[in-house]
Amino acid sequence: MPVDGVVREGASAVDISALTGEPLPLQAAAGCELAAGSLNLEAPLVLEVLRSGADSAIARIVHLVEQAQARKAPIQRLVDRVAGRFALVVLALALGTFLFWWLLGTRLWPGVLADPAMAAMAPAGLHAGLHEGHGVFGARATTPLSLALQLAIAVLVVACPCALGLATPTAITVGSGLAARSGLLFRGGDAIEMAARLQVVLFDKTGTLTLGRPLVTAIEAFAAADAPGPVPSPDRLVQLAASLEQQSRHPLAHALLQEAQRRELPLLPLGACRTVVGEGLEGWLDPADTDGPPTLLVGRLAWLEACRVPVSDHAHQRQEALEAGGATVLAVAEAGQLLGLVAVQDRPRQDAAATLEALRRRGLRLGLLSGDREASVRRLGGILGLAEAELSWELRPEQKLERILAQKRSGRAVAMVGDGINDAPALAAADLGVAVGTGTQIAQESAALVVMGDRLEGLDHALEIATRTMAKVRQNLVWAFGYNLIVLPIAAGVLLPRFNLLLTPPLAALLMALSSITVVVNALLLQAGRRGQRSSTG
Repeated sequence: MPVDGVVREGASAVDISALTGEPLPLQAAAGCELAAGSLNLEAPLVLEVLRSGADSAIARIVHLVEQAQARKAPIQRLVDRVAGRFALVVLALALGTFLFWWLLGTRLWPGVLADPAMAAMAPAGLHAGLHEGHGVFGARATTPLSLALQLAIAVLVVACPCALGLATPTAITVGSGLAARSGLLFRGGDAIEMAARLQVVLFDKTGTLTLGRPLVTAIEAFAAADAPGPVPSPDRLVQLAASLEQQSRHPLAHALLQEAQRRELPLLPLGACRTVVGEGLEGWLDPADTDGPPTLLVGRLAWLEACRVPVSDHAHQRQEALEAGGATVLAVAEAGQLLGLVAVQDRPRQDAAATLEALRRRGLRLGLLSGDREASVRRLGGILGLAEAELSWELRPEQKLERILAQKRSGRAVAMVGDGINDAPALAAADLGVAVGTGTQIAQESAALVVMGDRLEGLDHALEIATRTMAKVRQNLVWAFGYNLIVLPIAAGVLLPRFNLLLTPPLAALLMALSSITVVVNALLLQAGRRGQRSSTG
């Protein structure tokens, strides 16, 4: 559909999954409103234009994404600001150290100098506890100027703002690399930082918690209603239905073709095939019989009855039971006899329930935001153990965005997990947008974390890596601050009057290098921890 419009003539199946996430097509008829970007699957439609260009639904989604991204302020790097100010403090401390020991310190404690002539200038009581020369941490200084210069240089050298500066990026780099090797792509350190402090995780339904494509979930074959005989095999049912659907673009046709491929069934050549809009397909297996009634029918059970195919009460009961479970049911008939029913349904991902349970164990609040119908959302919520209060259905993209902003206004750090165009505004507005790698390009571009592949459990793994990475950041910061708080006073000469100990510039340089190396090595332990975890679970 090139524009937003309302159907005036015709009827067809229309794929609206790009905007609503609904995996099964909409049966559009006169009076039905369709959005630009929807895909017509069957028959021609005459539309009256409602909105075009910048006013269309797809254009509004793009605008919402741009607004949401512009609203996200970059995280201020507190450590970078502290490190910058710390450098100024060190310069001031070095200057103060130089002036103190040059002008005042050697007069207060003359014994700190190796020169006896200077020591003789001081009163006898100040010699108590002082020794000639300095201890093993320093070398001899014979004049106030040389001592002051030595201590000032030691302060400049031993101070390690680089340890503060390295504390965050080294851990972030290692954590990002570890995640990337697992197929988890963080877009920067702010994404890792946010992932470590999430409180709420909201999910899209179709393509995120479910596979996003209908699959055959059940096959039920029946004996003929009017002339009981052998029950046809499920393979025969799938082969006939897939052969008739092989030229169709309908999602249900794709499900039947995939099932035939899985069962390694060859498709039968058809004499002719015709779509009955909104009902099903009819075809002829023998090219010579195309002038007569169709020999093969696949579609709604009620349509087959209207085509005078005998349908038993048992077939009606089985249809009702399958539809109650959320499936779309196709009936298959050959030569005027009902062969059976094929149930097609979008199924939850195999790891969806386990992933949700793992996130609950982390203390996270969960929710489901979907554009699908209420019955479908409730059914999935029951399967995955989501409470009714955690479910939302029939939401437009702007409504999903509003739910995200409401969570943020309440002060909670919120993540949104999605895969479709309709999820892009919510992904961009969330504190952490998470896109499933099999989703659309616009969803991946709007997200801060991309889970590559077709596995949802990668989300829990990503949060684990983020938590461990930020723990390393905190450890590095504690070490960097603690190191500087201890060695800077020593370098400034605090231990010199009483213990006659000081740091020489070469030794200060060694300690500074060791401090930076310690930060880097501690960050690299993230990888060692992951290898240990793999070996323990293997």
